[in-house]
Amino acid sequence: MVVYVKRFYYKDIHCRVALMAILRHRTSGAYVAVINTHLYWDPEQEDVQLQELFYLNQEVRRTFFSLGIIASELPIVFCGDFNNVPQSLLYRFVRGYMFNYSDQEARNFNGSRPWAIKNGVLKSAYSYYQRNNSERTSRSFTLNKEIEGEPPFTTVTSRRCHTVDYICEESLREEKLTGAPCGGLPNSCQPSDHLSLMACFEFLVPRNKNNAR
Repeated sequence: MVVYVKRFYYKDIHCRVALMAILRHRTSGAYVAVINTHLYWDPEQEDVQLQELFYLNQEVRRTFFSLGIIASELPIVFCGDFNNVPQSLLYRFVRGYMFNYSDQEARNFNGSRPWAIKNGVLKSAYSYYQRNNSERTSRSFTLNKEIEGEPPFTTVTSRRCHTVDYICEESLREEKLTGAPCGGLPNSCQPSDHLSLMACFEFLVPRNKNNAR
């Protein structure tokens, strides 16, 4: 169930937003923050995309502090259309630095410090899927091993065939992949120019040592 929702407006001229929802599992009481965004469309202007991420990183930290949340205790799912490829600096920033706040900084946050950098914890949902569903994966499309299991594309048009959509998280249970399109996107089976990404997550519940989805 949804217990908290907040929209973040990027401070630029492009009118883009990010949305965060904190959810509580009805049975176990476990919480998770799901953050979704659509970054600036032009990968050649990666500086604009990174500015949006820097702002989002800071505002999520500020929100956690105002709610009394220690970031290391709240799983985060970060997903969306990042409009850049896995070989980009933006992708490395997401995987290595987004939402990696030290507990001490979260407690003492005063709004003036840069974000704290720890070892990256966000990983692609598709890298988990590749390790655990190799037979099913081969029936749809081959994942790119050079970029840690990301699919070879999530959007196919007359102008491009790239991976620009992602699901990143720390505790993924399984992944469902959409099959490769035929003849480009959109088509009669896929109404969007992007493939739909879906994932199912698992939480470890300490008090009864059972798993909850």
